[in-house]
Amino acid sequence: MRKAVITTFFKAENYGAALQAYALEDIIQKRNYKPEILNYRDAAIEDLYNIFYFKRETFYLSIRAFLGNIIFYRRNRKRHLKFQEFQRDFLKIGEREYRSAEDVKRNPPNADIYITGSDQVWNASITEGLSDIYTLNFGEGQIKKVAYAASIGSGILSQSEKENLKEKISGIDCVSVRELTAGQIVGDLLPLKPVAVTLDPVLLRNQEEWEANLTFNKRKKDKYILAYHVEEDEEYRKAVNALSQMTGLKILHFDRRNRFCNALKSAYTAGPLEFVSLIQHAEYVITTSFHGTAFSIIFHKKFWVFPHRQTGSRVNDLLSLLGISERAVQTFEEFSSKDYDSEIDYVRVEKILTQERKKSLEWLENALKKSDDLK
Repeated sequence: MRKAVITTFFKAENYGAALQAYALEDIIQKRNYKPEILNYRDAAIEDLYNIFYFKRETFYLSIRAFLGNIIFYRRNRKRHLKFQEFQRDFLKIGEREYRSAEDVKRNPPNADIYITGSDQVWNASITEGLSDIYTLNFGEGQIKKVAYAASIGSGILSQSEKENLKEKISGIDCVSVRELTAGQIVGDLLPLKPVAVTLDPVLLRNQEEWEANLTFNKRKKDKYILAYHVEEDEEYRKAVNALSQMTGLKILHFDRRNRFCNALKSAYTAGPLEFVSLIQHAEYVITTSFHGTAFSIIFHKKFWVFPHRQTGSRVNDLLSLLGISERAVQTFEEFSSKDYDSEIDYVRVEKILTQERKKSLEWLENALKKSDDLK
């Protein structure tokens, strides 16, 4: 069987990162490739989720973070083990471990095709500079290089950032990005190469396919609002508390400690598939997360999203694509002006999503076919 090596943030203890990695390898395997995630120990990514990592901008924040890690050690440890269990059971990670880009360049993995994506693999602020691993600047010969639904995170880049990105990705044979804004930027940088906009891998799997992974989960007895944030946002917290007050429903959240007025419990230690199940059974979802939004759409939830201040273009582009931009709000005042219980026309959304899913899968299949043509 032909082999595809994937470079992505598989070690990030973040629900979106873990689930998109699983979804991409699943899609590739179903297309008669043997997927393998490059076992690259990216310090810039792993340090962010290290139980005792406390690097902050100021001495005060460093001490505060350190004390928090001590106080919540047990919860942090339990969460860490849940992600390790998911990686072991669901991700096909290469046996050889790499600890530097130079090591990968010296001894590149054997494969028929290299694929980078999805996630914010081209967000230089996350990887402490554009990484040769996620821009596929390794390996020689007839190995095809593909970027699938790569994200740059922001919709705005400086001229120097654009020039650096162009230099780094110019050797990739087939390029697709996740957001329309990224498509415009990358398309301008690579005018001689068609650049497609494709769906995040989690959206390539429909509701039934995700439910097949959740057979061990039972519906929770309590009805609840699911609150999931990846950025501190006081306006978001006000909206969550207000929705709880208006509906009488308790709040299931993912904070280490409760800062909501009517909390059901914290799901901080939930594993990636538990996260999906909790969205599946929620009555409402309020989130600041792209993948929190994506799974809300997959499971036809009533949801509201406060887009991330720096990387919100990815959420806004997805909502615009599906014709539901009104589900994004910036402030508590804007949320208050909405009908919190308004329905989403998921018949129309699914029609668009099905079309986009078909286009994205066709693009990936064509990219894989082109790699075969080189053999």
